[in-house]
This record gives sequence, C-alpha cells and structure tokens, in this order.
Amino acid sequence: MNLEQPTLLLTIIPLLVVFFFLLRKQFVQVTEDDDTSKRKKKVRWIMLFTRTLIALALLTAIASPFTTIEKTIQGDPVVKILIDNSSSMGAMEAFDLGFVEKMKTKVEVEVHSVASPEVSDIGDAVLANLGPFESILLVSDGNVNQGADLGDVALFAQQINSTVHAVKLNTLVEDVAVSIDGPDKTSADVDTEFRVHTTGPALTKVTVDGSVVFEGQLDGSKAITRQFKEGYHRVVASIQKNDHYLDNNVFYKTIKAVTPPKILFVTEKGESSMLTLLRQAYEVEVNSLVPFDLDPYYAVILNDVPAGSTDKYVPTLTDYLTEGNGVVVVGGKKSYDNGGYRNSLFEKLLPVHIGSPKRKEGDNNIVLLIDISGSTGSGFGGNKAVDVEKALAINVIENEVSSDTKVGVVAFNTQAFTISDIDYLGNRQATLEDRIARLKDGGGTLIGVGMIKSLQMLETVQGSKNIILISDGRTQGENVALESIKLAANSGVRVYTVGVGGMTREHVMVQYADMTGGIYFRADDSNRLKLLFGKAEPDSSSQKQVIVLNQDHDLTRGMDNLTAKITGYNQIAPKTTGQLLISTSDGLPVLVVGRVGLGRVAAVGTDDGSAWGGELLGTANNIFHTRTIDWAIGEPDRKDKELVMIADTRVRSSTPIIVRSSKQPKMDGKSFVRADRNTYTSTITPDKIGFQEILGATFAVNYPSEYDRIGQGEALAFITKSTDGQVFAQDDVEGIVEAAKARAKRTLATRDYVRWPFILAAIIVFLLEIFIRRYLRVE
Repeated sequence: MNLEQPTLLLTIIPLLVVFFFLLRKQFVQVTEDDDTSKRKKKVRWIMLFTRTLIALALLTAIASPFTTIEKTIQGDPVVKILIDNSSSMGAMEAFDLGFVEKMKTKVEVEVHSVASPEVSDIGDAVLANLGPFESILLVSDGNVNQGADLGDVALFAQQINSTVHAVKLNTLVEDVAVSIDGPDKTSADVDTEFRVHTTGPALTKVTVDGSVVFEGQLDGSKAITRQFKEGYHRVVASIQKNDHYLDNNVFYKTIKAVTPPKILFVTEKGESSMLTLLRQAYEVEVNSLVPFDLDPYYAVILNDVPAGSTDKYVPTLTDYLTEGNGVVVVGGKKSYDNGGYRNSLFEKLLPVHIGSPKRKEGDNNIVLLIDISGSTGSGFGGNKAVDVEKALAINVIENEVSSDTKVGVVAFNTQAFTISDIDYLGNRQATLEDRIARLKDGGGTLIGVGMIKSLQMLETVQGSKNIILISDGRTQGENVALESIKLAANSGVRVYTVGVGGMTREHVMVQYADMTGGIYFRADDSNRLKLLFGKAEPDSSSQKQVIVLNQDHDLTRGMDNLTAKITGYNQIAPKTTGQLLISTSDGLPVLVVGRVGLGRVAAVGTDDGSAWGGELLGTANNIFHTRTIDWAIGEPDRKDKELVMIADTRVRSSTPIIVRSSKQPKMDGKSFVRADRNTYTSTITPDKIGFQEILGATFAVNYPSEYDRIGQGEALAFITKSTDGQVFAQDDVEGIVEAAKARAKRTLATRDYVRWPFILAAIIVFLLEIFIRRYLRVE
C-alpha cells in the first residue's frame, strides 16, 4: 500500500504537542480529593493515546492510501502496411500482395502506398500512420532522403508504445554508385584534396577539366590532390559498369579557385621560417607593426610578439575581429608566458589563459552521464550499444582519469538516476564499475533530464566541471536538451560527448560539445580522454609528439595523420570559451581556437619553426599551419564586392542563388529579391544533370539522392530493434499476426483508494474512548 501524500503524516507531531498541552492544562481550578485527581489523570493519558490514534487514522485517510491494480485489456489488433514506392525499390524483390490477402483473414489490415519515385520520406509516412499500441509493417529499403529520420521516429514510437516491423527483401540486382566529396572553394595554386567514393568495386575514371587524373579499380574511397588555377574547375568521376541504375554512374563537382587571400604577418624577427610556406598559399605582407587599417587583410598572424607591443593593438584588433576577420597568434620565446601576456589587455582577446595547464590534486570534477534508453539496446559491432557504453564508462574510470579526480555517475532514460554521488575516485573504482555493469537498458530518452541531474551534482564542487555524455545522441524533447546544454555552457561546464551506436546522431553530439567548449569522440577514440583528465603518460623527452585531439572540428577534420614532434612549447591553458584541438602526447595545448564577435582567434602554443616547431613546416605536417590560417580566414572570397554563389545540387531540387553586387542582378526568367545591402537572392530548380552556368558562376547538378544507396540499410534494422519490432520473412503471416496481437494488449495500472477503513478505525477508537471514560466515571 502506498500514500499519495505521505508528508501529511508529519502533521501528527505538532498535533501530539497540542494534545499533550490541552490535556495537562486545567482551565478551571477545582478542589478535588486524591482519588478523583488520580482518576482524571488516568483519563487524560487514555485520551492522549486515543486522540493520537484517531488523528493518525484520519491523517492517513486524508493522505489517500491506495493499492495499484493492473488490468490487461486486449485491444483490436490492426496492422498498417506501408509500401515504399520510391525508385530504389526497383532493385529489391517484389512484395507479394497475396501476403496481404492472407493476413486480412486473421487480423484487420490497412495498406498505404508511401513515398514517390525520387522522394523517400518514409519517416514522415510512419509518423502519419502511427498510433498508440499499434503495429506498422514497413515494406521498404529504409533509405530515407527527405523528412523525418527513422531514428527520431523510433523515439516517438517508443513513447506511445507502438512497434515498427519490416519485411525482409532481398536485393535482386547489382548496383554501384559514385560520388565526390571535397571543398567548394580553394586558393589558386595550392594543393587541394578531394575524395572519390564508390559503394562497390568498379573501374573508375576521374577527370579535372577534361584531363584524366585517375583511372583504375576502386572499391571505397580514393584521395586525389591537385592544384587549380584561378577560376571554376569541373571534376567528373565515372564508373564503367553496366548495372541497374546508370544515372548514379557519373558524379559532377565544381571547385572554385580564388585569388590567394591577402594576410598580414607581423613579426619583430625580420624573416621567419613560416614565410616560405605561407607565400606558397597566400599573398603575404610582412610588417613589424600592426597598421591602423586592416581592412585589406583576411587574417593577421602575430608571430612571437611580446605583450609590450600587442597591448597597443588591442582596440584595432578587436574591431577587426568583430567584423568577421581572423587572428592567429604564434608562440615562441617572446610571447605568451615568455612575453608578459598574463593579465594583459591582449590576453582578453585570446582563447587561452597564460600559465601551466597542469592540474592541481582534486581540481578535476567529472560526471559520467550514461544513456540507458531503449535506443541503446540496438546492435553495434556485434554488441548492444548500451553494453559498449557501459564498457566505455568503466574504461574511463579504469584508465582515463587519475585517482585524485572527483567522479560521479548518472544514468538516464526518461528519468535520471544517481548511480554514485561525486567524490574522489580513490578506492571507489571497483564499486563504481560494479554499479555501471549492472545497468539495464529500456524506456525513452530525455538527454535534458540527465544533463540537469549532472549539473545539480556539479553545483557545489570547486575546480573544473566536466560532463562526459555517453549516448547515441537521439532524444525526445530536443529543445529541452539544447537548453540544458546552454545552461551547462553558461555555468562554465564543459560537455565531452562520446558517440555509441551505428545510428549515432554525430552532428548533434558535435553540437553539444562545441557549445560548451568540449570535444566529440567516437567510441574508438575515447581513450584520448586521458589527455584531458590526468592519466596521460608523462613525456620527459625533449621532443613531444603532436596529437589531434578533436577530429570533428572544421579545422582538424581529416588531419589525424600528423607525425610532427616539437621541442618546446608555451605555457597556455584553454579558457572555458576556447576549444582545445591539438595537444602533445601528454596533454599540453598546441592549438586552441575561439571566437571574438564574428571573428576567429587561434592560439598556437609552439613557435614558427625557428627553434621548436620545425617539423610542423615539413611536407607531411605543414597542413597544421595552412589549415589554421584557412580557418581564421573563413571564406576566401568574402571581401569580393561582386560575387555569385550557387552550391552544387541535385536534379529537380530547389537551390538558392546568392548574388553580391552594387546593382540589381538581371537574368531571363528569374527575379532577385534584396536580402541585405548589396546582396540579392533567388532560386533555381535544374531539370538536367551535368554542369550549368548562371551569371558567370558554374555549378554541378547530380543524380537524385534516391540512388545514393541500394538495399535495405541499417536504419531499418535500428527502428525495428528500438521499438521491439522484428524483420519478418514474406511468408511469415502468423508471426506478424501474433506480434500485432501482443502489441494490442494494454496493461492499465489503476489506483484503488483505501480511505474508509481508516475513517472507520477512527470512529471505533472514538467510541471506545467514550465507553472507557463513562466506565471510569461510574466506577
């Protein structure tokens, strides 16, 4: 039996005090003999006891005692069959409609045709047909190219206790698709990398402006590096394969090479080892001072300049950054801790504090936030994702954090559960590991609830505050989750995210980390946490290996093959607003980036190669400097007064046209709307595949995304497993019917209130008291 309002029982304490006072107090003074006095005293004690019992019984009744009764109700089972009509289904075996007729003899069936030839909005179709305690049967390849993601649909289905099943369909034909991934813009005459991908083995040819740059067998990805002259360039990848869909055998891409942006290199050394490298990629102007007018420059590089010189430039650099430009600060023997930056005006512009990044004992506070929702019960590399999450959390405790770190553990689905309050790890390691290993998955997902519980746990601690979120990133209440991440950022809490599961929403996990100055790690990269939280092996050698810590930032993406070592470094530590991207093998910051207004600031914790960082200028590693400066620059043609921007697109897809011009652009059949000063917009929906030109700008039009993937994808397996569904063979009518009947059963929990027994007990005690008092009076 439970109480709806148990706190009401506490009222008995003040009532007991009142009863005791009233029964002892004689309001009328009467002279009595000893026998009468003793009899009345006995009556008062009896009344104190009985009135207490009466009050307890009545308070219990008011507190609403109840028992929970579960009733199972068998609903009418209905199977809604959604048949995918998209073009990619042409590669799958046909669905036998006789299957539907057999099912109609056993259960109520609704059949709906969904999607269209080039639009696979399967997620939207499931949402439109999904009701509480219902079963959906998908006849589809599960490849969604528009609308709701099937992973998000799975979360909603869990919430309303519905199930999504699928029919196993074999792929009858062979088909290979080709695509190209790479930058839309680059600087002229510098090495530029793009990648060609195939979904299977095929003889592949790649041309740039009609010249063959690769020809051979390809199964997967191929990186190609070229230099481009100024202007638009046409890249074409084609495969020679007589397969099912011919449209996806050719892919087109445009790359625009622009005039190398002009940058200002400020140094008091005269010449610098970096200049040879920079002059190959940019138009470089060298100066020993920062001029008042910085408008011609896309970025300013301050090379080992002491605070005595930089402080006077702060107003000029602040205005320059707020207008959307970039600043790169390169270290050395006269800058940062060696140049008086600490507590200077210039330090306020930087994404780093000046001083040793070494941590004091007990300075680190970490909450491990573990997703145990139903979506983590799906497969991942042969295991359930939740089991991988638990293994990762245990590994963090065992190998990634030092014993003097304070660690707390929170698990969540739609509720948050405190597994362990935050305290020094010390000798609690075995206990925490055992508690984590016992966690079971199930229920919906509310990341926001887990975040709030974690933030509450960190409220009272001193030192750095960190949350390690281990999840697939799929959540109900996305706005609540986002607000909780904003609250963490405003509270100075960094959120490090670890993605687990084949359907991880990586863009969401990256966003959560970026908003708080944290880092996103894939499951197999999570051992890099040791560089942040204290179990990195100390490197006492004179050379320290450079490691890319954050591989998902725009600056570092694809930079994971650095081999350089540095022989010296500056003492810097990231601010809460800074993002640590690259460090040494023992966790010392080498590259930290941040924002000032619309502008970008990068802090390089080693020198220009003249003494410490020479290997970063070598062919294998100079991408460190060029990527950093490219990131600071942003769009390499953003200062152009006349500009036409059209992104590569897909056939029959609406695409925006953006024109920057001092005059209203004119084009036959198109009208442009003014969006901002000297900026005009319009749209185009191309109906032909290939290269096209508008107002002098070239863009590529490719085959519909419907043909990107052929065959039943992992998204279909995810939604069925996440909603307790199954993948049935086409002839398994009985299996589908039984699953529908099981889902139609509803277990309703009702409360049966038990108030009258307590009221009756109070009446009986009261009557008994009257009887006793009268008996004693007669006696």
